[in-house]
Amino acid sequence: MGKIKFLLLLTAIVIIVDHVLKYFAKAGSISFLKYTVNTGAAFSLLSGLGWTKILLIVVSIIILLVVGFFYFKHHKGFLLMIALILIFAGTLSNLIDRVFLGHVIDYIPVPFLGIKGLTFNLADVANVSGVILLIVHLIKR
Repeated sequence: MGKIKFLLLLTAIVIIVDHVLKYFAKAGSISFLKYTVNTGAAFSLLSGLGWTKILLIVVSIIILLVVGFFYFKHHKGFLLMIALILIFAGTLSNLIDRVFLGHVIDYIPVPFLGIKGLTFNLADVANVSGVILLIVHLIKR
């Protein structure tokens, strides 16, 4: 399978599954999903600030361009390719929310050290997994 087809396939899978889960979370049809609106970055950092949406859209576009560049020009090995695709897909999925909704929908609650209200989504899982794989790749080099 070509590089472009592989990128498009995995990106489409992440985006479709993430947005289907967002739909079910909003509809309340799956009990363990908790619909949450996040206008900020990770853990709702920078929420409520007027310029946050624009900043996060710009940062997301820069990430997509940089990851796309490295994917097509400098990737070596399957691990790096998967890491870059996961980062690309997760960033794009959350960017779609930011552009069309003005916020990101989170739905997986994570009670961490007794802190309530921490939620994330599949796009966040893809981003974090991609960064972890990228670190593993860099350590192996």
